Amino acid sequence: FKQHHTTGDAYTQLTDLPKSVKEIIDVENSENLIIQHNNELAYTQVSDQAKHDGVIIEGLSEALDNHSDLVQKYFMTKAVDVDEHRLTALHTALVNGGIFVYVPKNTVVEHPIQYVVLHDDEQASFYNHVIIVTEESAEVTYVENYLSTTSGEDNQLNIVSEVIAGANSNVTYGSVDYLDKGFTGHII
Repeated sequence: FKQHHTTGDAYTQLTDLPKSVKEIIDVENSENLIIQHNNELAYTQVSDQAKHDGVIIEGLSEALDNHSDLVQKYFMTKAVDVDEHRLTALHTALVNGGIFVYVPKNTVVEHPIQYVVLHDDEQASFYNHVIIVTEESAEVTYVENYLSTTSGEDNQLNIVSEVIAGANSNVTYGSVDYLDKGFTGHII
């Protein structure tokens, strides 16, 4: 069984990022950016305007610590059920990373949110969970990238994304993956 939790480097500045990550982000215009290195939150940048507006953009573990009421309200209760499929049940048991985004009522997040997951441990498996919540008349653009820089046999990637959009809200969601050989992915 692959390692369930692996560590990664933290980055204090975008200039410290590996070249492979710099190639997929706009370093000059990354207002809302979260980078996960293997299973560890490695870098977080949230615009001052988003913070002022009450927008939450955090790694899933951090969101559980800081906003447990919101995470519990939406985690596999509205968009995806735990027992919907055997893969969702397995995912629920093994979640080891992810992101939580919450946009309050009547709030427009001016700059896109980019979530980058860098995988460079061939023994690591990923069970990432994405929760994006927009209240009524809110708007957000979210892009995620899964990037592997190593090949391995039987690498597992299991992603569950829950998008809960309030009335009259607008969520633009994109995902582009750069996975090396040896990955089996289940994206729900």
